[in-house]
Amino acid sequence: MPESRPHPAPPRKRAPRGTLDRVRVLLAATAIMAEEGTEAVTIRRIADELDVRPMALYTYFRSKDEVLAGIYTRLLAEIDLPVADEGPDGIRAVMHAYYELLIEHAALARIHLAADHYGQGDLRVSEKLHGFLLARGLDDRAATELVATLVRFTIGSALLRPLPNLPEEDPQAWRNSQRDTQVVSASDRSPSPAPGTGLPDFTGDEFFEHGLDLILAGVPPRK
Repeated sequence: MPESRPHPAPPRKRAPRGTLDRVRVLLAATAIMAEEGTEAVTIRRIADELDVRPMALYTYFRSKDEVLAGIYTRLLAEIDLPVADEGPDGIRAVMHAYYELLIEHAALARIHLAADHYGQGDLRVSEKLHGFLLARGLDDRAATELVATLVRFTIGSALLRPLPNLPEEDPQAWRNSQRDTQVVSASDRSPSPAPGTGLPDFTGDEFFEHGLDLILAGVPPRK
């Protein structure tokens, strides 16, 4: 009886020539990230998803980090921005959306911030904020400085939020911080009250809201 041999695997179907582009790569990578996490997003995994050879992706992205930065820029570009000047409330809505995006995709945000370029999504948000502030009577320099303050404060608040031992992760952390500060102040014999003495517990989100209030206090009323 002749020896049976396994049937060869059918040739892998490839995407039709000319159908691959940057958007398709990012859509596939975003789907992988949503289902399997950031670590699963690799050039080979994306190529498998698109039925192309890995080398085909290097036409559009030089590395996994570039793909992840591209996903971040695309997500940022989807933030809903107010059409008309809504004053501090409009700015607050933009910064809330930005903050939530950074929290949800902290790994993407860190990769994007380490990149040496400013993406279209960043420009879109910054230009909208800048326009709102100019409409409120700020000069170009003051508006630019306030936009930078808003963006950097929001990035810092979001990227620090998931760290362990912050109040929202450990309810005792803020009390411990107060206690440690009081010990240091006592050892220095400072006549001033220790920072944080008597304050209630705060979450990272509440810190963000408070800081945003302070920054937006600098936005003048509509002229």
